[in-house]
Amino acid sequence: MSVLLALSLVAVALGSYLLFKGSDLFVEGAASLARSFKVSEHVIGLTIVALATSLPELAASITAASGGHEGIVVGNVVGSNIANLGLVLGFTACVATLVPSKEARRDGMFMVFVTLLVFAVALADGAINWIDGVLLLAIYFLYMGYAVKKSETPPVEADDLGRTLALVLTIAGAVGVVFGAYLLVEGGVTIALSMGIEKVIIGLTVVAIGTSLPELATSVAAGRKERSGIAVGNVIGSNISNLLLILGIVCFIVPLEFHDLIIERSYPFLIGISAFGLFMTYRRPSRVYGIVLLALYVAFILLLR
Repeated sequence: MSVLLALSLVAVALGSYLLFKGSDLFVEGAASLARSFKVSEHVIGLTIVALATSLPELAASITAASGGHEGIVVGNVVGSNIANLGLVLGFTACVATLVPSKEARRDGMFMVFVTLLVFAVALADGAINWIDGVLLLAIYFLYMGYAVKKSETPPVEADDLGRTLALVLTIAGAVGVVFGAYLLVEGGVTIALSMGIEKVIIGLTVVAIGTSLPELATSVAAGRKERSGIAVGNVIGSNISNLLLILGIVCFIVPLEFHDLIIERSYPFLIGISAFGLFMTYRRPSRVYGIVLLALYVAFILLLR
């Protein structure tokens, strides 16, 4: 075993520990913040939690674009969104009880709309450029402002944490989650590249799964703590952030072209699984739906072969 491979395995192990330890702190802090600001846990999941768990995608995408690997950027975003729905929401629904809400249905519809919008822009222009980026960023900030304004007032709940301590826990947990995911991604990509795997495939699988690990750890932790709003809001908000915020920022660095594999197979799959995710917000997500989502994710991985 080479020294580089050994270091990559150590990075994966350390990253895993930080990821799951940080997620517990993150959920507790975020839930407390929701209560202190008198907004719903879903909105906290949609905004603060989703933004924090999307930082690995943003960091990985900016690094890839700056290095001339824009194929990884689009593959990372599309693959992460599929992983968020198939792997993250699917696994969370299998191990925890998720309660749908009006906010989840509203934001789920917006997620599907955004997914279709980005696909339409990519098909029309062949790529996403900085002009498209301005539009995507404007839509993101306008909608998040709208979602916060329309937030449902949560029921009064006892809270042992002060706002300052809650903020400290949230930040500390987010740092652990993001840095842990970074170590996992770096180790995983190094191993994949040493095996000669194509970059777009790495973006769709290794990088996408790795950068979705914060969402997975956070949503599972939230679900098991009966913080369904954070769990579901995190998935929906992360997908919205990936498409509008991350693509909107990165296309200022380099125009983002969509690989044929993305256009012909991966993105249509994303549209389909996004629609199924929206359907779940009108039902009470059960273990059966979770198993279906996990099966769809396995089917997606097999589709790439």
